[in-house]
Amino acid sequence: MKKIFFISFLLFSFLSCTHDVNYVITKKDADYADLYTNRDAYSIYYYKQPVTGETDISAWIRDTESDVTSTYVPAGSSVSSLNNKAYEGFIFAGIVENNMTINVYYKRCTISYEFYETYGDTVPVYKVQGLYGMHAIKPLIQDRDESYFNAWVTKNQEPYTTEFTINADSNTLNNVSTTKWYATWTEKNSVLGLGMNLTEPGDILLRDGSVIPAGRYDIMSTEQKNAVVGILITNSYEPENGRNTEGTVRLIAGLKPGSGTWIDGSWKDSKGTNYYKTEEFQTSDRDGQLATETILTIDKEYRKNSNRDNAVLYSLDYDIHAGVSLNYRNEWYLPSLAEAKLMLTDTFISAYTTLGILTEGAEFWTSTTKVPGSQVNTCLLKTGDNIREKKKYDDTCYIIAFRQIN
Repeated sequence: MKKIFFISFLLFSFLSCTHDVNYVITKKDADYADLYTNRDAYSIYYYKQPVTGETDISAWIRDTESDVTSTYVPAGSSVSSLNNKAYEGFIFAGIVENNMTINVYYKRCTISYEFYETYGDTVPVYKVQGLYGMHAIKPLIQDRDESYFNAWVTKNQEPYTTEFTINADSNTLNNVSTTKWYATWTEKNSVLGLGMNLTEPGDILLRDGSVIPAGRYDIMSTEQKNAVVGILITNSYEPENGRNTEGTVRLIAGLKPGSGTWIDGSWKDSKGTNYYKTEEFQTSDRDGQLATETILTIDKEYRKNSNRDNAVLYSLDYDIHAGVSLNYRNEWYLPSLAEAKLMLTDTFISAYTTLGILTEGAEFWTSTTKVPGSQVNTCLLKTGDNIREKKKYDDTCYIIAFRQIN
């Protein structure tokens, strides 16, 4: 069996590795139809390239859930047979044989985004390229004289997301995948607002999906004020850690608050017990969408409750109450404690009070609970320099629904 040294097969430089491994991969046949292992192995470990694009494989992330152990892989086994992971956004990069273990490596695909002013254009106005999973900054295009830039969509009208992803049209077998995006436009005389994009904290969302930019509340007509349904709280939130600096999630707070209890005190379980007064549970203090779903899954019938005046169910129905545009229908929820606190700044207090919606000192519900579940955290809309949390049971507070936008 002839042995050939194949460093280039792995598509990245093994020379930068700091640990001692055997890099020899052999060909079984003279026609080089496939690569074959050159030693017996009993374990297979799978590694994926980090989103940072590290080329040093010692920094690649092991997928421990995919480990295969106590399995005999004889010398001469086909390397292609080890390429059995259909990781979205990754391609097979190669193997390294290390003693009686085979390490299998998967490299992130490079994704190229091209943005066109109109469908049918052949020259893009922007090009963005990065590894699968990297965050991409959404490029903006200048409004036209007669129309507002609305959104980037694919040829199938799928909306732009804030992360690089491989969509159904992409060929995941190739290292580089190109997706084309096209600008959509909305005629200026067809909307109430002054634009179509929620971009800066303080931007006001109107019922028809149009936007009043932050700081322009003074020029709003009575018709526009009556049509407000939301305000952009942040464009940099991260629900997993509750930080508001490096995230990419935008949060909208509803601008037509309801009022009511956190739960419907009259609703009882099948035994006639007021279920939510006795059940102990805890929800997220960071991700309000997750916290709301946790509450709703305690009992599958709760979501169907006909009395929708409590905070959780009112939040789910916010789009119906406020008459929200199709683009922002559904997916409303009761905010977490961390999300709700993002409203407690002078900028947002000014927006609420200028529009005559809430006054300082107003209390509102959050979906964050602590054991026992009957205790629910509420916040006070800033009073002077004091921002307080309070624990309530079923007192009446404002209900301000939130919505996430990626």
